[in-house]
Amino acid sequence: MDVDGLRTLFMSDDPYPGLHELREVSTMQRIGDRQWVALGYDAVRRVVRDPAFTTGALGGFLVAGLQPGAAAHDYVANRINFLDPPRHTRVRRTVDRWFSPRRVRSLRQDVEQIAAELADRFEGRAELVSALAHPLPARVICRLLGADEPDELAAWGEDVAMLLTLGRTTAQTGAGERAAEAFSAWVAEVDRTDLDLPEAERRSLIMTLFAAGHHTTRDLFANGMTALLRRPDQLALAMADPAATVEELLRFDTPTQMVSRVAPETTEIDGHEVEAGSVIIAALGAANRDPACYPDPDRLDVTRTGPPPLSFAPGPHHCLGAPLARMEVEVMLTTVLGRWPDVRLADPDQVVPRRPSAVFHGLTRLEVDLA
Repeated sequence: MDVDGLRTLFMSDDPYPGLHELREVSTMQRIGDRQWVALGYDAVRRVVRDPAFTTGALGGFLVAGLQPGAAAHDYVANRINFLDPPRHTRVRRTVDRWFSPRRVRSLRQDVEQIAAELADRFEGRAELVSALAHPLPARVICRLLGADEPDELAAWGEDVAMLLTLGRTTAQTGAGERAAEAFSAWVAEVDRTDLDLPEAERRSLIMTLFAAGHHTTRDLFANGMTALLRRPDQLALAMADPAATVEELLRFDTPTQMVSRVAPETTEIDGHEVEAGSVIIAALGAANRDPACYPDPDRLDVTRTGPPPLSFAPGPHHCLGAPLARMEVEVMLTTVLGRWPDVRLADPDQVVPRRPSAVFHGLTRLEVDLA
């Protein structure tokens, strides 16, 4: 397996059989010169949790080909995911309070109100990605920012995400650059936050909160709801403990399939010597289906116990909005299942394509009959 083959696997509708095959060979595999993929739970957890593994060099790879000083370049170069301490610590500290457990609890009533307002518009049949899973997290972030949601937000988010892909095409780069210009200009116009950061870092951070938070929540809900609707026995159990259901959905069909880290020094991982300067792809989705941690890992079980899924990459770069995303998906699930307990897929045989990304793993549509 090489990098291109791994990228193709991540972009497939169902990457898990292929990831199983790779992990059965080894939990750590070389996929190129100073390029590795971690596939086992313990290996992935080590890579994402150990502060010795860094991300700063990754931004350098991704800004190649982007015009210095342009919005796309500034967005990627200042993106919090690609900052190392102490700069990462400084930037993250300015916004941590937005996503504290107390702050998230205080937002729940607003999120429930938004979900109810959106659900009031449903009649008979609904497409839950565009009608619920996209607008809800977008509106929540806009409220945090004190701004109205722009009509172009979904398109901007999709296009700037392509800037984070190694090996992106010229067309993807061009679309990402145009979206970044418009997105950055909008942020500059509406930003009323008190973030004590230089302008480029402020804009990049706010764009990241919109794009990353929106993608993860939307895809987690769409993937998870589809999985439940295809398994009536689990759907019947979901409302008994919605929070536990969300954790199992995070594990079962991970909305962010991979993150990357760099090994600044030669180190050993699962018996393999990883050379200094190596890029390590941490396959979160593969780790979350590791049979060494999860018995019968390809079975959805909302009553499952075991180690926490690695979907939000626990460690120094743990997803800022993880508590908010969990709460938003829980609210969306309870809103739909509470109002329409007999909801079903509109066309169970339809194969819905995934978004064309090796990082973000989500369905483009979710049509249901509300019965």
